[in-house]
Amino acid sequence: VKISNRSSNGFTVSWTSDVAVTGYLKYSDNPTNLTLPAGDQRDQISGTTTQYTTHYIDVTGLSADKTYYFEVGSGSQTYNDNGKPYQIRTAPTAAAPAEDVISGKIVTATGTASSGAIVYAEITGAETLSALTKTDGAWRIALSNARNKNGDYVAYDKQKETVTIFVQAGT
Repeated sequence: VKISNRSSNGFTVSWTSDVAVTGYLKYSDNPTNLTLPAGDQRDQISGTTTQYTTHYIDVTGLSADKTYYFEVGSGSQTYNDNGKPYQIRTAPTAAAPAEDVISGKIVTATGTASSGAIVYAEITGAETLSALTKTDGAWRIALSNARNKNGDYVAYDKQKETVTIFVQAGT
């Protein structure tokens, strides 16, 4: 389970499973009442629930600088953080820096597009950012959204910063 894209109004949770299953979250600002549902980004777009081996859930519409709790549902199983809900604090509200976007296309060894792969990007001093590849394998991440543990935007030198990219494509 990986948390990424923390902002003042949301965050993303992603993971992989060995077999295709439905993935979801139950979340709330109350750790004993996890009733709000969140589904896979692809299901939110299509309006139908589908089974995947990569799971990518955006939780949005949250309040800034507030702690939220969640459990992961993967098929018939639910997962938490060693007996207690996972937790994350949304970032404080701040003026966004100028946009700086990286993008690419993920293809398999045979050259076909890798749809539904999770792309993670990291820069020095920042929390992880992520994106889900489209049906043509394309992805896009705004590095300018990178924040540190305190929720502040991270300043970096565009010419010198090393960007670490990791791709998780499931089976």
